[in-house]
Amino acid sequence: MKIQHPAITSPVFELVKIVEVDLSLSDETWPTRIEIFRDTERVDFFRCHVWQLEPFRIQFTFPQEQGQPAHSPSDHLLMVEWGGRNFGL
Repeated sequence: MKIQHPAITSPVFELVKIVEVDLSLSDETWPTRIEIFRDTERVDFFRCHVWQLEPFRIQFTFPQEQGQPAHSPSDHLLMVEWGGRNFGL
């Protein structure tokens, strides 16, 4: 698939598969999500995104009461990308 638009200069990739695993290294385990994308023009060329689920404590800044956040911090599990990778077969 080729998109003819001056703002799109890269190949178009489509999602092929998503896999989630618990990656264990040493004494720690990380919930991990792997997304595989295939180039729509070159069927032997792929892109991969790896996400790690990380706990974060979030302090919302709004709304405020008397110059301070109105709500206390809350814990959230967010996906943090390890970085995209391209590879051919």
